[in-house]
Amino acid sequence: MHHIYAVPTHRPMSVQNVADYFSEVDFANKTFHNDCILLFFEDTEEYLNLQTIEKTAASFQDVKYMYINRNDTRYIYDLICRQLTKKAKSIFKKLYPNKNVNYGNVFNRIFLFAILLNADFIYRRDSDVLIEETSTGKKIYPVEIEMSNLGKVNNNKTIYVCGGGYKEKYDLDIESLIRDNGKDYSVVRKLFSCMSIPEEHHDSIIEEEILNNNIPFEEDMIDYDSRAYPECGNIAIFRLHRYFPSPCQDFILGSDYFFIDVSVHAKLNVVYHNRAVIHRHTQERKKEYNKVYNYWKGFLMLIDSQVYYREFYEKYLDNRDFNNFESNLNIIGDLTCWMKEHFEEFKLNRYDKRVNMYERTLKVLSESEDEQILMAVKELPREMNLIMEETEKSVLEHIELIENWKKIINTAEHIAQEAEVKKFLLEKIKGGKI
Repeated sequence: MHHIYAVPTHRPMSVQNVADYFSEVDFANKTFHNDCILLFFEDTEEYLNLQTIEKTAASFQDVKYMYINRNDTRYIYDLICRQLTKKAKSIFKKLYPNKNVNYGNVFNRIFLFAILLNADFIYRRDSDVLIEETSTGKKIYPVEIEMSNLGKVNNNKTIYVCGGGYKEKYDLDIESLIRDNGKDYSVVRKLFSCMSIPEEHHDSIIEEEILNNNIPFEEDMIDYDSRAYPECGNIAIFRLHRYFPSPCQDFILGSDYFFIDVSVHAKLNVVYHNRAVIHRHTQERKKEYNKVYNYWKGFLMLIDSQVYYREFYEKYLDNRDFNNFESNLNIIGDLTCWMKEHFEEFKLNRYDKRVNMYERTLKVLSESEDEQILMAVKELPREMNLIMEETEKSVLEHIELIENWKKIINTAEHIAQEAEVKKFLLEKIKGGKI
């Protein structure tokens, strides 16, 4: 069973970041005697990071790596697409890279390349994270905990997800909503409520995923069968990419957390560790108003979609246990049936709630101390109807994608055996011991 370590990006990375990814893979392979491949996914038309990657690779000659840009992705997708049925082909085309930001399709891309490389284990780091070091300069690699646990059985349950959080910057841009020099999170709690996060979870999120993650690392604290949520930029998964694709809607924040949501609510064995990575937002996202505007528009898309997804998880998954689901794949069919059933309820009876959530969110954001966010709040009301239409379309497309995912996965496995694809992959792999 092979391993891949994926780093997706659409912006320039620093040498320090790239070196940390090579260093972590090098450590993992030497410690666990694996042959993990480092994959960089460049979601741009330009070769933004190729030169930095190649120069850094010279210092880690034992590490195999691949650089995949949009053209490479389209090439592989075309090979998959031409062998799909008409129905599967229609939804598969929604996965193609385009000029828009699409967080769900970033993970879908990683999932498909994992299939091509026959990898059951995926380790994911975001392009703006660094590996923490102790006071003596020793790096604290999350992959050590991930490889020690992922795919193993704990308390009669297979560990499908293993990951941790972020130091410094939380995954949402909440800095301007925190008051009293980091002591007052009352406005942040209001924002969590807008995200349909139950109030009883607010304190644990703030404590475990924000405050505790910023305490200097002293020793490992590992929580098995956890209900905590690892960040997508500091996570590893075992085989879930075969079953739970992400929504393919453009712009929406948080669309890459679907498989984590399913794992937590359906009681799969999630391991949460305290080896947080250092998360530093790149500054260009705050320099341009249109980026600030699009970020919070994507957040409002998340707010609207979570009215559907959170209710779905609580109604249909919280009373179920998906442990050993791979021996009963009828569960996937059940999942889409439940999603369709709940969509009818959502569309017919949740309009007023959705409008209320949208307006509440704008009211919370109006308490921000950031002038650009306040400017966006004045303009964002005009987006509400369009966002609600996009949510309904996105949910239906996600259901369709899950229904057709097995066909897509099987096709990817099939083309991986073709000489053309084998040649492509071999030519893409650089470095490492021959």
